Amino acid sequence: MHLSVFEQFELVHLFDFLFISVSRHSVYMILFFLLVTWLYKNIKANWTLFPSNWQSFLEMVYEFLYGLIKEQSGKQGVVYFVLVADLFIFIAMLNILGMFPFGYTATSHIATTGGLALSIFIGIQVIGITIQKERFLELFLPKGAPVWLLPLIPVIEFISYLFRVFSLAVRLISNMISGHLLIHIFAGFSWKLLINGGVLLLLFPIAFGIVFFLTGLEMGIALLQAYVFTLLVCIYLVDVLYGHAD
Repeated sequence: MHLSVFEQFELVHLFDFLFISVSRHSVYMILFFLLVTWLYKNIKANWTLFPSNWQSFLEMVYEFLYGLIKEQSGKQGVVYFVLVADLFIFIAMLNILGMFPFGYTATSHIATTGGLALSIFIGIQVIGITIQKERFLELFLPKGAPVWLLPLIPVIEFISYLFRVFSLAVRLISNMISGHLLIHIFAGFSWKLLINGGVLLLLFPIAFGIVFFLTGLEMGIALLQAYVFTLLVCIYLVDVLYGHAD
């Protein structure tokens, strides 16, 4: 059990390998990558014509994500379905694994969310420049803008465009940290009621019920944040695929 409320979010240094500093976070991400790779291979090897309950569930997730990107990004966006699906599953699994006892929430660190948001953002810009070419610059100069604002609008649009990286990263971090802190505080309060005993022991079932409710709520938020992150990526794809003015 963590002694401090914020201890679960600390980056713990383990050792140095050559010029690389290896932390608990980096080891966790490597193990997580190996786990996901194994799961993908295992699922592919056991995919059958007559689906099991697990396969039926995965097919439902597939249809949901396919419908999401088709609705938000259109026919051109469907090409990037694999990216969107992997992104959703990646974030959702990281969020949910962090809910287990003694678990580690990798999405509560800027190293994860910031790196993910930045790499996705750069990738989207490459897609936009490849497809739109010189028309890509029209993203920063909306049609119909007043002439006297022309020198200022591109600067404002460019700054707000760059803030998409910040928005993607911080939104996920803030929601995961706030939820975990709330659960940690109530769990600590419940533990105090239990060990102090006496009349306070009567309040323990209520406090424990609140912790149980918050944990279930946080599980839902974990999936919701993965959905929101994926949805925003789909929306950002629309700009580079069809242009700002469309």
